[in-house]
Amino acid sequence: MSVKHSAFIDEIKTNDQIVPYSTDYINYWKKTFENNENKFEGILKDLSGIQLSTLSQLEHDEYSVDKVDALLSLTFSEFDSFQTYEFPPTIEEHLSKATFYNFFKKFMSYSFSKVHKSLNTYSFFEESQLLAPLEYMYKRLYELSHKTLILELNIQRVLENLKGETSEERYNHFCSYISTNEFFVYFKDTYPALYRTMLTTLIHWSNNIITLYYNLEQDKVQIQETFNIDIQTNKLMTITLGLGDEHNDGKTVSLIEFLPNIKLIYKPRSIGVEAAFNDLTAWINNQVNNKAQLYSPKIIDKHSYGWVEYIDNIECKTEEQLKSFYFKMGSLLGVLYSLNAVDFHYENIIAMGEYPVPIDLESLFHHAKILEEKNGSAHNKALNLINRSVRSTGIIPFLAFNSDNPNYKGLDLSGLSDKNDQLYPLKVPSVEAKNTDVMHVDATYKYVKVNEFEKNKPIFKGEKVSYKDHVDVIIDGFKYIYEWILNNKQQYSNYISDKFKNTIVRMILRPTAVYGELLRKSKHPDFLQKGYNRDIYFHTLALEPENKPKEIIKSEKTDLLNDDIPYFYTTVSSNHLYHREQICIQNYFESSPLEAVIQKIDDLNIVDCSQQIRIMRMSFLAHSATFGANEQAIDPYRKVHIHANKSKEFLIEARHIGDYLIANAIEGNDQSDLCWISTVISASNEYKWDIYPVDLDLYNGLSGISLFFSYLYHLTGRNDYKLTAEKSIYPVINSLQRLPEQRMFNIGTFSGVSGSIYALNHINQLSHTKQYEQLILDSMKMVVSKLSQDKVFDIIDGTAGVIGVLIALYKDSGNKEYLKLLKQASKYLINAAYHHPGKEGHVSWKQRDDISWIGYSHGTAGIITALVAANQYINNPNILELADKVLSYENSFYDPKHKNWKLPSKDNHSVAWCHGAPGILLSRLMLKESNYENSILDQNIYEALDTTIDKSFGHNRSLCHGDFGNLDILLYAAKVLQDKTSYERANSIGIQLLEYSKTHNWKKGVSTGTESFGLMTGLSGIGVGLLQQSDYNSIPSILRLEEAKL
Repeated sequence: MSVKHSAFIDEIKTNDQIVPYSTDYINYWKKTFENNENKFEGILKDLSGIQLSTLSQLEHDEYSVDKVDALLSLTFSEFDSFQTYEFPPTIEEHLSKATFYNFFKKFMSYSFSKVHKSLNTYSFFEESQLLAPLEYMYKRLYELSHKTLILELNIQRVLENLKGETSEERYNHFCSYISTNEFFVYFKDTYPALYRTMLTTLIHWSNNIITLYYNLEQDKVQIQETFNIDIQTNKLMTITLGLGDEHNDGKTVSLIEFLPNIKLIYKPRSIGVEAAFNDLTAWINNQVNNKAQLYSPKIIDKHSYGWVEYIDNIECKTEEQLKSFYFKMGSLLGVLYSLNAVDFHYENIIAMGEYPVPIDLESLFHHAKILEEKNGSAHNKALNLINRSVRSTGIIPFLAFNSDNPNYKGLDLSGLSDKNDQLYPLKVPSVEAKNTDVMHVDATYKYVKVNEFEKNKPIFKGEKVSYKDHVDVIIDGFKYIYEWILNNKQQYSNYISDKFKNTIVRMILRPTAVYGELLRKSKHPDFLQKGYNRDIYFHTLALEPENKPKEIIKSEKTDLLNDDIPYFYTTVSSNHLYHREQICIQNYFESSPLEAVIQKIDDLNIVDCSQQIRIMRMSFLAHSATFGANEQAIDPYRKVHIHANKSKEFLIEARHIGDYLIANAIEGNDQSDLCWISTVISASNEYKWDIYPVDLDLYNGLSGISLFFSYLYHLTGRNDYKLTAEKSIYPVINSLQRLPEQRMFNIGTFSGVSGSIYALNHINQLSHTKQYEQLILDSMKMVVSKLSQDKVFDIIDGTAGVIGVLIALYKDSGNKEYLKLLKQASKYLINAAYHHPGKEGHVSWKQRDDISWIGYSHGTAGIITALVAANQYINNPNILELADKVLSYENSFYDPKHKNWKLPSKDNHSVAWCHGAPGILLSRLMLKESNYENSILDQNIYEALDTTIDKSFGHNRSLCHGDFGNLDILLYAAKVLQDKTSYERANSIGIQLLEYSKTHNWKKGVSTGTESFGLMTGLSGIGVGLLQQSDYNSIPSILRLEEAKL
């Protein structure tokens, strides 16, 4: 029965027998497919030609095997009767210490016996050479089955079937049990899909080892001529498999080691593209300066496989060589950019002295299908521009696996990556209590050592050297080779056309990490019993947002069921997509990869060069983001001269920012909308960055940028600013009009829909046409209907911010519909309050990581301020009582030594709107203006005021957590308190910021050393701050979500 139950869907023929509908089984799978029965059935029909009713027949065992791989069927039969083979003692000694080795030994010895028989014919073969390959086979088998074996171990423990006094002894007893024929019979009957996959792994391993040795024997003369390796004299010691992902029946790059310390790389695929690239670099080297010349490794191209020189991480001998390395890295980046290269991450580049050497070139000529630019939107144009920029090469810093959890930033896996001990942003399963009877799998966040053993960084004086001090040199190298290509366009294009025309290149249709995660999850015991269950699980590929054609998903599924990473390819002169030596989709590309590269080379120009350099600088700046990157000495106590032109000078600086933003805008094809490529920083975590087209939000995106331009027009009357504001808000209006179609959306004020509504209301008020009043009201009704989704509650992302927007909308419109919504939002916040057990006087709101933060934008200070402000309109007596308890909770974190409020769970202090004294000051001032009374209120105000003045300025210029945001708070304090001294301090700080603007370039970094165009951490926010300094009474406070100023 194991062969039948291991079968995949396309190997199965169902019977005509009518069976009961398997409700529980089908509901289980329906949940996996977004709980959408129609979508689930549609995917099954598209990919496998079956209906939901077919699943009932499968579950009731009413099917037969229609076809099965002949070699696999033979292996099933042979393996059942195979008697475990005894390894040589030296091999046995190494392998026997491995977890569950007794179980795996039969599998491993089966393949060893087959391979041993074939390899004995080679005079250079010795058994010891197979130790490392056997260790690799063990690793693969363990990856496939360890979850299942751990499950069986725990079942036996619970049933008390294990003997032994200690946990380790009971584990050893289990290991003896799983090596018995009794268990093997049980195992293949219970887990036939796993059994099949393990036997498939044995077949792949055996075939690939035998092929490698055969090729080594056939090519020994060429190997000696090319690499000076005599496989007889230079004794072959070991073969290391798995230097990359497995593709096409378990094929993987291998390292072959000879005496004395001689190494050779074997690639079981066409390396024609490496040969062509070598020719290209040799041709370039003959025409460029020595400083731009690249290294060409020796290779032997055998069409379906090849041998490649081993590249080692050799130390730079001089500082000149170190500098040369980074100049050449820039040159290499320029060449790869021109060839549409992707995937040159830290594992694919080795620093060999002064040479950066790419070691995997199969992803040259990458030909991604361009986003369909519906109506030629500016956002899609910006996204396509990034996707085709230098960032796409994978060399310059980027973040992979960016997690929604704000505490986890992501991994820098770029070719220039220099960070060790990075926190992996997804939970990684690991085996705990190993080799005991309580062994189990647990998923935790782990640090990964990205660079400790990698070789992408140059070495100088025994230390690996970061790129960060050599950014300008990298850019010089890029610019040099770019300009060389510009001056030699026709010859360059002709040479590429001639050398690459018949080469095979890989097409990466999804990130490898997506496939890897699917394979990992497919090894859950639930998917390893029946083959069709594992097959159904891989149908989830159709749920991925890329919306791939079904022919691609079918091919992906075929490879994944084979436990391979899917592999697609094309020849550079073809527009077909290939998979396993057959056309997967005919005319998949509108043009061939070669045509796309020739067109790109033809399009290269000075403007594009400057644009690529700007993207590089943005990436380098953002990657190096630190809160001390824009330190500037500001003395709030310094006496300054307030001259008559002060207002005009601030306005001139704001106009400079507006002009710079316009110059860098990307316009849609119909000229109705704009977008910007910017460093985008998470509203929830100011340490998380990336380079993207700006989105719609208020924090980083179009809502905030349009708000700046609206008020810039308001003060200047310049029509180009008005037009920019209208084009910036246009996509936001479209999104709000489509809001009823969205089942879920982000309600946040700075991160989501509420902020877009807030910005649109300001623009609506300033235009005096009021044409969007109904859209604004309808959108806010939808936001309030989704409040139950909110588990953050704060000003940035949650209900507190929604309340702030509702109050502003009511003040501007007088529409009492907003008061009804305000009551609903306030009620939700009141009900969500957390009353601390054992601390009767403390109330807060549980937020991220179950922590009750106390800051203004992220915590309780903002939440209670919003509620008390709402209370002026809804008159709920519970709110004032709640406020007393919230202030008690917040003040429990007050540190009199630093005159500041500590962050919960952290022993440090912040000085910004987000966290710390400035935000607390803002909260207390707004409470005071809302007529809230508390004996501690004034004391908090003056303590926070002192700290804000003394410690919050000079760190960076941003609105969110920098000078202009804190200056807004200080001016508000001066107004509420009628404090002349605070006015003087604010004026002094404002003048010093004006002086800073004249000696520093705003474009060189705004917040944390990055360049951003957005409102809260970028140039738009600085622009708003400058406008406030120019005419305070005409510009609203964004931090307070103030109503429009007309």
